[in-house]
Amino acid sequence: MLWSNKITEKITVLNEGSHRISAVTLSDDILDFNLYCVYMPCQNYSMDLFESTLDELGEIMTKYSNSTTIILGDMNASVNRSKGYRQDKALKSFLNEKHLSVPKDYPEEHTYYHHGGKQSSQIDYIVISSTQIDKISDIKVMIDEPLNTSSHRTLWNAHSGDNATFYKIIRRQRQSGKRLLDCLIIDDVHFDTPDLIREAWTNYFTDLSTPSEKPQNQQYRSQVELDRILLQDILEHEDEKTIEFDIGTIQKCISKMKTGKATDQFGISAEHFKYGETEEYNISKEKTKVMIWNSSLNCNLWNQMEKFHIGSETLETVENYKHIGIDRDSREVEATRTIIGNRSKNCKTDFIRTYGLRTTWFKWT
Repeated sequence: MLWSNKITEKITVLNEGSHRISAVTLSDDILDFNLYCVYMPCQNYSMDLFESTLDELGEIMTKYSNSTTIILGDMNASVNRSKGYRQDKALKSFLNEKHLSVPKDYPEEHTYYHHGGKQSSQIDYIVISSTQIDKISDIKVMIDEPLNTSSHRTLWNAHSGDNATFYKIIRRQRQSGKRLLDCLIIDDVHFDTPDLIREAWTNYFTDLSTPSEKPQNQQYRSQVELDRILLQDILEHEDEKTIEFDIGTIQKCISKMKTGKATDQFGISAEHFKYGETEEYNISKEKTKVMIWNSSLNCNLWNQMEKFHIGSETLETVENYKHIGIDRDSREVEATRTIIGNRSKNCKTDFIRTYGLRTTWFKWT
């Protein structure tokens, strides 16, 4: 913390707190207040450190509570963000508890600018004891001062005076080609490490699933509550009610099901319904053999693997097999290759129609 030599004799340094808090008392015949300059932990640090810094500041304020309090600095949190994060909520709670307020008509200009000039936010504040708030006559953000070297100013110049440069920047950002997320920006807050990104998503979906009292959400809340009542009624009276339907309606609904999705808890997917049709084929264990037929593989390797199963039935695995006099372990004979190919194709088609499988015929267990 720096001050003019002209007021040095009016300053008393308070040797309290960590390196994140500097405190002085300014006192003369007219003025008498404690000034705290703080630098709160940013998003890269834990929430525990943020809260412990607030607790430390609160203890110092309690010790020197006989004077007006003024706190200024980088809070790394916002008091006016619509979707508050944990840091925002902790800061607001601290201000309310200590009876501190942001001066009236506080400017809306942002005070922090990302180093790439992409985003900005307001996280720097001057707060004062609520009882003295009316003594603040004017406050402004010096965004246009000559010594302000923020990259935001350069971007603004490019936008207002050089459209070519501005749109060049936009195209460069859109054509980065990156597919992996390395920085998540939510409400002007940057999350640039894996842990912070995961925490940001957690907070986002937590807020999303939490009912809100805002008027614009009342219609949605009413719809959700109606759905809940209907589902509860169905579950409570499922043994008493019957739902009328016809095969055509069910088939029409099945035809609209989207494929390529994950299976449910029973291992059933949309493909089972769409390609299952109405016919059912029974596969006999005694009449079914699994033949290992691939010259590029060592057959001994198969012997070390698990067996093939259909339901609870274990299928026999063989290296060669004869059917109607044809040895099925050789593909050198043209007739063998043609017959086996056709029969395999037909068998695969029937199996797909029956069980809705495209690439996997048997289930490993």
